[in-house]
Amino acid sequence: MAAQVIRQIDDVERVKKQAAAEAKESSDRLESELRRLSYIVEREEEDRTVECFWRFDFMKNEKNLIREDTGEVVETKAMTDEERQIALEIGDEKQQEPVNAGIQGRA
Repeated sequence: MAAQVIRQIDDVERVKKQAAAEAKESSDRLESELRRLSYIVEREEEDRTVECFWRFDFMKNEKNLIREDTGEVVETKAMTDEERQIALEIGDEKQQEPVNAGIQGRA
């Protein structure tokens, strides 16, 4: 009977240690998140991945990198010779005309 009580005490101690380890891990994770959020508030900005696409303007010979969420122009560059090429219909001697000067493409 005493041996049985000793095993029960050992089991309780094991559970107690495991619970303490899990609580410490949760506390550390929350503290880390709090520090991250505090840093964002202090800087008043947060780095995030934002989807963007290139919009080609053949009339101005430039391409604009546009944010999908706001429509804001992030960057403007001159188009390369390859980007200015107009597709040709294979088997037909007629060139395809651009439908719109604001042709869109993905970066």
